[in-house]
Amino acid sequence: MAAILQMGEQRVAGTVEQPRAPQKLTALVAAIAFASLSVGIWLEFLRPNWEMYWHQIDLQVYMWGGSTAAMHPELLYDGRGPMNLPFLYPVFAAWICAELARFPINYIGTGIVVLTMASLYVSVWSAGVLQRHRRGIGMIAMTIAVSAAAIWLEPVQQAFQFGQLSVILMALVLADLAIPKDRRYRGILIGIATGLKLTPAVFIVYLLITRQFRAAAVASGTFATTVAIGFWYRPTQALEFWTTTMSSQNRIGFAYVQNQSINGLFGRLQWTTWGNSGAWLVGAGLLAIAGIAAARIAYLRGDELLGALLAATVMLLASPISWTHYWVWIAPALMWLFHALRHHSRTIRIAIPTTIYLFTFAWPLQIDRIGSWDPDLPLLPQGLIWMVPQTTGREFHWTLPQFLLGNSYTLLATAALLAAIVYLLPRSPRTSR
Repeated sequence: MAAILQMGEQRVAGTVEQPRAPQKLTALVAAIAFASLSVGIWLEFLRPNWEMYWHQIDLQVYMWGGSTAAMHPELLYDGRGPMNLPFLYPVFAAWICAELARFPINYIGTGIVVLTMASLYVSVWSAGVLQRHRRGIGMIAMTIAVSAAAIWLEPVQQAFQFGQLSVILMALVLADLAIPKDRRYRGILIGIATGLKLTPAVFIVYLLITRQFRAAAVASGTFATTVAIGFWYRPTQALEFWTTTMSSQNRIGFAYVQNQSINGLFGRLQWTTWGNSGAWLVGAGLLAIAGIAAARIAYLRGDELLGALLAATVMLLASPISWTHYWVWIAPALMWLFHALRHHSRTIRIAIPTTIYLFTFAWPLQIDRIGSWDPDLPLLPQGLIWMVPQTTGREFHWTLPQFLLGNSYTLLATAALLAAIVYLLPRSPRTSR
């Protein structure tokens, strides 16, 4: 795996000796074999509990929202869907879901799995482009191998299981940032992602503070178009979303262990409540300012992937809700870390990313809905973060080890953000190529 990653790390500037063609082909064959084995083991592992794993409850909520927007729009934000869950996305997203709801949900479910898998490959490839790796067989091999390993990450498994859009949104953002800067359409994908799920708006800010003004204008215009489509489709519900629903999203399970944002951490500490979010606003605001400033420095240094990752970290930490499946950005983050450690020994370069990967790995576990081990449950891919007491206020009574594990994504991301600031500060910025 490490050899394949190194094979894909040829730099456009030619600072790394180019492998010979037979070596590239060997790496490609090895990557394809590894991917086939990884996906095969995953599907075979799920086969005995196929229906339990593929419940795709979030996709069911999307389709409910689409059907409701089409037939009973007055219930779009006032009603409840499957498992009593609300639809919390802009009307633009409801319009798309309404069109998709015309098809059997089994077809949509299969389609979202295939699209998520493809989006994972797009994300890895785009991250490689941002790192200026030379496009070719070596980079294809790296993309296949990293994507095959990434499907076992807990956030990615959650995205598959819930039928979530997290990987797709990440692909839209990274693919947009990887587009050459002289292309006039650069920014459209970020605008669409923001129109679907608001939180990618941080990347419009990122484009602005890095002086990519044309792309920021295109992204803003595209987002404005999605808002206009919402008002055209269901004006009453669009007004309700922008004036009421959007501001109440932090009330949905904010202290639940799955919410790995600053708001979730403070909620579990009981520093914030549904009616008092002052501490979260201050904490998230300070981290956002520091993170966006660091993202600008990274971009000016020419480290565009780090800049994007820092912006994503701000998005995840500052958002009122960041479910664990939002943290799919760990995949490109591990790519960046592997490259950043290139001047260290081979042991360090492999050991640190591997440790993080194994911590966020989706292990075969038998964890029930309250965080207890239940031998009667089937083995399903779950993250270590789920091995803590949860739901109905159990998060308020954690021991210190449970607190560290149950807030691990938030704590590790905050530590990584601060470490990146320290890493960037001593280095003088230069204009990105």
